[in-house]
Amino acid sequence: MKAQVLTPITVTPAMVTASVVAEPDTALGEVAWNAATSYAIGDEVIRTGTHRVYTSIATGVDAGLPEATPLRWEDTRPTNKHAAFDVYRSTAIKYAGTLTQTLQPGIITGMSFYGLVGDTLRVVCKNATSSTVYYDQTHSLSTYLSGDLMWEFYFGTPRQQDTLRITGLYPQDAKVEITLTPSPTTSMAQIGIWAVGSFSDLCLPQKGFKAQPVDYSRINVDSTTGEVSIQRGLSARNISGECIAITADEAQAAADVIYELLGVPVSVVITSDPGYDYLQAFGLLTADITAGDLPSLSINVRGII
Repeated sequence: MKAQVLTPITVTPAMVTASVVAEPDTALGEVAWNAATSYAIGDEVIRTGTHRVYTSIATGVDAGLPEATPLRWEDTRPTNKHAAFDVYRSTAIKYAGTLTQTLQPGIITGMSFYGLVGDTLRVVCKNATSSTVYYDQTHSLSTYLSGDLMWEFYFGTPRQQDTLRITGLYPQDAKVEITLTPSPTTSMAQIGIWAVGSFSDLCLPQKGFKAQPVDYSRINVDSTTGEVSIQRGLSARNISGECIAITADEAQAAADVIYELLGVPVSVVITSDPGYDYLQAFGLLTADITAGDLPSLSINVRGII
């Protein structure tokens, strides 16, 4: 199977037609901005008109809208309800219980999830006009490290599967309903990134693909005592490796896809074979293309936190 790239569509607030998460989400401490309130530095407010969270960088009262007064307010992140639709898995939608959300993105053929926390994820795709169901699957998000399922069932500890991809959807005007049950460990349901769009083929992946976890933690050393402290940071995943095209036309088609997506955060899946979930990432895609009898592509994906 060829490596694939999902070009996500830009999900607008109007596409989110239903959600169990309120806006503002008072359970997570979200507070709507008020023109008459005196704010301290560091206070956070939300604007339902922009679906963004703003952090105060000055004290006092200011009637200027946060999105229009950058010297008073810093645009920090999306609101919890819309957090899964930016390009950062570190800004996740979170819900204490079963998370449900409905999206009408238009015509799509696939989707990818990153930063999942939960027990099961049910995805239902319907025709937006007729409500005819054409995809309905419930996916378990518990995986085990060894291949001995019987031993793992009785003695092992399940690992959280934090990524999921769905491909081969019939291209039609879609209405997508998701139900994410909470993690039995944390009692929370979370989605870092929910990307929907259309998958495009690249080329045939060769052996030797590499996945590189990137850690943005810091080691701080006290200059006087020499004591060391670790400030844990966010993480990402880079991918690199070689793909082969059988014909020049295949190489040209892959090159056209890559050129079109330069600078665009995308979901890249090197293989759908079981056990290779680590060979998928969300980030910026580049490639070196070498002509020949069997044209080759040196693919690099720089992961986003």
